[in-house]
Amino acid sequence: MSKLRKNRYIQIILSLLILHGSLAVAQSRQELVSLYEKGEVEKLHNIQSRGLQYPGWQQFLQAIFEPEAAAAVEMMAEAYGKTSDSQLRTIIQERIALYYSAQGYYETARRIKDDPAFFRRLMSVKNVAVERETNKTQAAKPAATEAPESGYAVQAGAYSTRENAEKTRDRFAADFPTARVLTKEKNGSTLYIVAIGKGKDRSDAEAVAEKLMNRFKVKGYIIQY
Repeated sequence: MSKLRKNRYIQIILSLLILHGSLAVAQSRQELVSLYEKGEVEKLHNIQSRGLQYPGWQQFLQAIFEPEAAAAVEMMAEAYGKTSDSQLRTIIQERIALYYSAQGYYETARRIKDDPAFFRRLMSVKNVAVERETNKTQAAKPAATEAPESGYAVQAGAYSTRENAEKTRDRFAADFPTARVLTKEKNGSTLYIVAIGKGKDRSDAEAVAEKLMNRFKVKGYIIQY
């Protein structure tokens, strides 16, 4: 009888370990990035409510559900200082740019996205402990020699002016955090494209396109960037 109880105890412990392992996988950094890029707001909210082992991600997720824009930016800036996760830092940079753009500060938003030094200074002004780049980072190859990021996205609109493109992007930003404006040269003029999603596979973009149609009745076109 004692042996049976012992075996049952071992089975329970193993089950708990397996469950814990599955939860850890479900909350991995890569899955958090994937859920964010797909706009899975409810899933992210549930994960944030349970708590995360990554302080930067925990605070960032708390920030995106903060209704007050200024407070949300402060929280994201603090999350930026807490994390060394390069993907999260990029997401925070893009998200803060969106907030400034939504407030009508288009030039500031543009500099946040395009000027890393300006963004670091902005973080410092907000009393955020932004980590200095390591010697390894400083010795890295120039950006021009690195392979550009590529993937699939959904084109939700194309405009001749950045202002109109940004208005459309801001319309989708709450449901699709990865909404952004891409520029494309065509026949000697610049076209501003509203793109949603950053999936590595075409199927990711197809899921975003379906969600865009269901929520906004907007037919998107899958593009590769």
